[in-house]
Amino acid sequence: MFGLDAILAVGSLIIPSVIDIIKKKWLPKGSDTPEATMSTLATTKPETLPAYVEALTGWMKAQTDFFNRDVVGTPSQWVIDLRAAIRPLGTIGAGLI
Repeated sequence: MFGLDAILAVGSLIIPSVIDIIKKKWLPKGSDTPEATMSTLATTKPETLPAYVEALTGWMKAQTDFFNRDVVGTPSQWVIDLRAAIRPLGTIGAGLI
């Protein structure tokens, strides 16, 4: 049983690093990043770069709006006060216990 535990322990240390080496060696890096595209556009067609940056800005704004779609406004003041009181009340309660 000790041999199996040792094999599993050594394997769990070696296998992730081997997988990382394989990924770095044979799989190409992410060359389709916005920065790489801007670099290519700047050297090949600089006149299209402002339109690309504007489109990228719109895409990021759309992602932000989608992420914040359920944020409607500020909660009621009593909710704000209750949230602010949770940590001090919890600390006092833990100290009393």
